[in-house]
Amino acid sequence: MPSFLYHFLKNKTLLSLIAVMMVTSISFENYTDKRLVYLFGNEHRTLVVRQQIQLLDSSIAGVKERDLEIVVVKAGNKLYQQYKVPTNKFCIILIGKDGGEKFRSYRIIEPEKLFLLIDGMPMRKSEMRAQN
Repeated sequence: MPSFLYHFLKNKTLLSLIAVMMVTSISFENYTDKRLVYLFGNEHRTLVVRQQIQLLDSSIAGVKERDLEIVVVKAGNKLYQQYKVPTNKFCIILIGKDGGEKFRSYRIIEPEKLFLLIDGMPMRKSEMRAQN
């Protein structure tokens, strides 16, 4: 098991996972079992990124239930070009388990809104049926 996953599972906090992910080089190409939430923000947008992280951390049960992996994208990362995110703005992008972009916002989003969006997706509906 990769050390960052062990650290996360041991501590069970979103912030600890994000901290570990920010300092390690991780390829997410194999993470089809997770939905990715990319948080983009340069050094001038760190407060907004932190606010978004705090909101998501306050709803950690919903984050885990929906298989969300939160990734803070550092300035200069190739994902800025891949998703055409302006380097001077905050941006949150949801990537589905199929690898496609499902949602984008340049404003902080409440976790409940993100959860409603995810819960309306066909794959998530299938997951919820399987849990019952």
